[in-house]
Amino acid sequence: MTGLFFHNIARRWPTNPIFDPNGHYVHGNEILQMENGGLDATQSDKLYQQLALEFRPVKGWKIRLEGNYNTVNYHNHWDVLPIYYYDPRSDTDSSSMER
Repeated sequence: MTGLFFHNIARRWPTNPIFDPNGHYVHGNEILQMENGGLDATQSDKLYQQLALEFRPVKGWKIRLEGNYNTVNYHNHWDVLPIYYYDPRSDTDSSSMER
């Protein structure tokens, strides 16, 4: 589902057929892209650490040291897969749909 997905879906007539007479999705239908067009996986790992130290070197004197540290690791993996369709004769076609 690349950027052209939304470009194309906004230009479809609501009366366009979804299936051909053989029960396969019609060429140019974005349903195939949504079902088999790829994978978009995102993972975010967050690590928060906090430390506090307190020293009392002499009576009545307190030294306090505080600190914190946070790390965010973000990983995104995106695969775009080719989409294959059936031609009207119900033979598989090796060319992929336009994206």
